[in-house]
Amino acid sequence: MFGRTRQVSFYPFAGKQYQDLGFPVNQLFSELSLFCKFHPVDSNDVLTIFVSILDSNGTVFGGGSIDVSTPSDTFYRYDIPINYQFGEPYRARISMTINDHSENGLPDIGSYFIVDDFSMNDLVSNLDDDGDFGVTFHAVYPNPASENLTVSFP
Repeated sequence: MFGRTRQVSFYPFAGKQYQDLGFPVNQLFSELSLFCKFHPVDSNDVLTIFVSILDSNGTVFGGGSIDVSTPSDTFYRYDIPINYQFGEPYRARISMTINDHSENGLPDIGSYFIVDDFSMNDLVSNLDDDGDFGVTFHAVYPNPASENLTVSFP
């Protein structure tokens, strides 16, 4: 895997104007999974993928991110852990940007990425009012690369 996850900070958005950004969620998911190819023009370009979970007031109370810097011609799976403070999920947002880590800070023209097969996985359990949480990871059966299973009977 070529990504690096990092701890995220939580911050409120300014006002209710942001409460309907993203897509609806009603559960606390433990991770965002996706497949990605990254084609940077030079080694300073980094793809950052960030997922944030908002409550009904538009306040971020959960999130996670990953930095991808290694070029790839093959799709790689990335699992981005989502960490939470206390709150009720209302919407999720996924942001993707290419940043340049050199002195000028601007990504090179021509750098691009391709993403496929986003999924929110596993549920968080035992979230208490203190912001501490327990995570239960459930086994994916029968195959983590496929959501479909066909069972034939003779």
